[in-house]
Amino acid sequence: MKRNSGMRSKSFYRIATSNCAVLLDTIADDCQINSLSSNTDVTNIDGRGPKLTVRGQVGMAVKLKPAASTAK
Repeated sequence: MKRNSGMRSKSFYRIATSNCAVLLDTIADDCQINSLSSNTDVTNIDGRGPKLTVRGQVGMAVKLKPAASTAK
């Protein structure tokens, strides 16, 4: 189970990193990931097999690009 936990953490970090990349391409001058947390649950309520639910939270520090001035 520990190995799966490490793989899950790496995948979640990759998703957070790609979100920072999107921000840098659009509205941000700088983006840093400050915190990550994730939880997983496996359930089999309806008898159709296990269901994996993953929830996560990302904390980021984002420095926005300066607002574009309008030319007169």
